[in-house]
Amino acid sequence: ANNEETDNLILQLVKGQTVSNTPQNSLPKEEGIQAALDVYDALHYAFLCEYLHLDLHDENVMLSDQAGLMIIDLASFFSFDELLNYVEETTSTSSTA
Repeated sequence: ANNEETDNLILQLVKGQTVSNTPQNSLPKEEGIQAALDVYDALHYAFLCEYLHLDLHDENVMLSDQAGLMIIDLASFFSFDELLNYVEETTSTSSTA
């Protein structure tokens, strides 16, 4: 029997369109404000969990048919530790070259 632990990431299917594919001024003002607050809430929550999204742009934000605004491309979220390790490796490599 294999006793190794396995991590699985299960993603939600998001139906909708990216912000880049949404015509300007197509949302009522109140919905636009709520969408901006949704992005802020998502990024704030990620930050509190010690994650940063390093590729945030209008193609990685979706207007979902089900749940308002959602940030996608989860592979662009990195933990503070991953970023710190990367910076340390990069700076130690460049300073010895």
